[in-house]
Amino acid sequence: MNQKDLLRQIKPLSELTIRDNFMFTEVFRDRELLTELLRRILPGEHIPAQKIAVKEFTVDNGYRIRGVRFDIFSSGGNYLFDSEMQAKEHGKLFARSLIYVASLVLNSMETEPYLDVNGRVYVIFICAYDATKTGRRMEHYTLKNENGIDERKEINIIILNCPVDSDDHPEIRTFARYVMDGTNYENDPYIRKIESAVQSKKKDSKLEVAYMLWRYEMINEKNIAREEGLEEGRAEGRAEGREEGRTEGQETEKNRGMIRMYDTLLAILGSGEKAVSAAAEAYQTTKEQVLAVLSRRNTLFPDSK
Repeated sequence: MNQKDLLRQIKPLSELTIRDNFMFTEVFRDRELLTELLRRILPGEHIPAQKIAVKEFTVDNGYRIRGVRFDIFSSGGNYLFDSEMQAKEHGKLFARSLIYVASLVLNSMETEPYLDVNGRVYVIFICAYDATKTGRRMEHYTLKNENGIDERKEINIIILNCPVDSDDHPEIRTFARYVMDGTNYENDPYIRKIESAVQSKKKDSKLEVAYMLWRYEMINEKNIAREEGLEEGRAEGRAEGREEGRTEGQETEKNRGMIRMYDTLLAILGSGEKAVSAAAEAYQTTKEQVLAVLSRRNTLFPDSK
């Protein structure tokens, strides 16, 4: 896919709503906004704002754990939270949620030792569609701690079906309606704060560049995965030299990605010098290295014109 086709797939930052993963993640990096959201979804839990820490992660790569990218990963006290915005329908949402649960639990064993005693893990999917088809807005599943899962951990999966109109708590109802249509928030000060944050971020020129990079990387990542899958099928049975070829292939793909990113940055920023600097920062390398890779464009992309 060429550069123009990639850019056409990117929706402008000004058109994003809270349903878009990028905007959801940016808004709920704010500890107070996230804490209040968790309090609304989990009204029975005491969640002090000062104990919630939102995991920092880069916009372009996301926070990854064993192959899983979390929208908002946070911890506090004896809790771990993963909050996900799900705008598009997936038929196996509960099965997918188990992958997130497993990733959180495995990670907590290595980095969050305080969870070993009475720890609570919450994976929360905020869905812009009726994911469970039960007629209930909120579904809360508590997994039984059996078959090797630490018995001292309480593991929860929560699915918020935003379109479903049920007689739940009014604060949840207001938030769900806001997710669906971006309105009906005038009488709720908290939702007004969310909307204010959304509008503020839409006007942030630096964030716009970061968003374009992030979206470009997401699209490019999917294309690379598709290409690698096809190549793996073609290469089946050719074991000799595979490891050496894989290493060379990874370096080649990294350099190709650097060129694609430079081209995107050039289209966004309109300055070759700024594009080189930004690409160097994104790939954690020097401007000289970026220029060296750019000089090999015809070798790395032999079919390009």
